[in-house]
Amino acid sequence: MWTRRPALAVVPAAELWDPHTHAAITEWLMRTGRESGSPLVLRLGLAQLTSWAVLSGDLGQAMAAIAEAEAIADAVGGPR
Repeated sequence: MWTRRPALAVVPAAELWDPHTHAAITEWLMRTGRESGSPLVLRLGLAQLTSWAVLSGDLGQAMAAIAEAEAIADAVGGPR
């Protein structure tokens, strides 16, 4: 069910500090966004990856995710 509205599922997972659920949803967003070519889904996944990377102290991964999200925004002409 959460695959229909992943943005609504990922927020409670992050707020409740449920790392397994948050990671599963983020991985699904990243995989689905890449496979479908959907910049919206991929950017949502990258935003969640960035948030989790910062909270876990992996600033390198966070910076890489931000750079990828900015490149996607530039490619589609959307806001950063």
